[in-house]
Amino acid sequence: MNNAIIASASLAAGAAASNITGNYYSGTMPTNASWTTSSTSFADGTNSNGNALTQLYANGLSVAAAASNIAGITWTPASTTSAYIIEAIIALYGTATNAGVGASFYDGTTRFAYQAFNQASVADVGIFLPLRGIYVPGTASSVTVKIQLIAASGTAGIQNVEALSGIPVIQWTLVQIA
Repeated sequence: MNNAIIASASLAAGAAASNITGNYYSGTMPTNASWTTSSTSFADGTNSNGNALTQLYANGLSVAAAASNIAGITWTPASTTSAYIIEAIIALYGTATNAGVGASFYDGTTRFAYQAFNQASVADVGIFLPLRGIYVPGTASSVTVKIQLIAASGTAGIQNVEALSGIPVIQWTLVQIA
C-alpha cells in the first residue's frame, strides 16, 4: 500500500485503539521562522530564519528537520506497513483581504490533510490551526512530509505574525499507530 492515506475516522479510531506502538515524537520549529508563497497552487514556502527542529518528547522515533529549510520533517518508518498520525499546529496567515489561504501535507507523491481560512475583512491576520492526518508511507526508507501553502491572492504564510515570544510557528506531533 504505497503512499496510501487512510481517510475513514472509524478505521483510524479502530487502528489507533488496537495497534498503538508507543512510538511518538513531538517537536517545534522556532518562533522567528517563516515560510511564504504567492502561488495559487500548492507550493513550498520560501523560508526565512531556518527550520531548526527542537525535540520536546520522543520515544522510538528519530525525527529531523527536512532538508533545504522546508517546513517539514524527515524520519525512517519502522516497516512498510507502519502507519502514523501526523499533526502540525501551524501559524497560518494571509496578506490579502477577502482571500483564502491554505496548507496541506505533501510527501512528494501524495497530498493529504488540508486546512484553510478566508481573510474576511482584514489582511495580515494569522491563526493557529491544526493540520492533521493519518499517513501510511508504504516504505521502510526515509520519508519527508512537508507543509505546502496556497494563496487565492496575495501571500500565504506560516509565521508568528503576532510576534508572541516563545510560541513556535510549527509544533509537530508524530505517533506511530501500526
